[in-house]
Amino acid sequence: MASFHGKTPYKLLDPYIGDIARYLIAHWPHQPALLLETCRFISQEPSEFISGTLSHTLPLLFANRNKVVLEKIAQNLGLTPSTLFLNFSKDILTQVFLLPDQVQTDRALDFILQLMPTPSWGSINAQTLARSCIIELLGTFVFMLGSGDSKKVQEVSFS
Repeated sequence: MASFHGKTPYKLLDPYIGDIARYLIAHWPHQPALLLETCRFISQEPSEFISGTLSHTLPLLFANRNKVVLEKIAQNLGLTPSTLFLNFSKDILTQVFLLPDQVQTDRALDFILQLMPTPSWGSINAQTLARSCIIELLGTFVFMLGSGDSKKVQEVSFS
């Protein structure tokens, strides 16, 4: 099929890579063959696929408080879950603040705070996390409010 369209297998999947990556990574601990076979199909090492799709996978994993998968990703990449959060904090916090209700948002923020190391100068709270990328968060929410996509506007309006 890829050769019929004159594309590589990766280019064929590229428009759907976010959805594919979220599915593969969420199921990775229990069904590692899914990730391995997909990587073989697109001629990519699993660690390369994992690191290349972090912006798609991490927000939902943190929002869903999926510690098992986050630790597996961190171990595979030689990082800590807190480093993963810090590297993608804007994307993760955007997803967290767009959760359907305040209870889910609070739980996700508590989960993130538990992963963070205690700084020598005191403690970290949810406000500290949000302030670390407030400009980017506000920009994202303003952009979503101006979107022609009514679903995005509604998500931000209820946040």
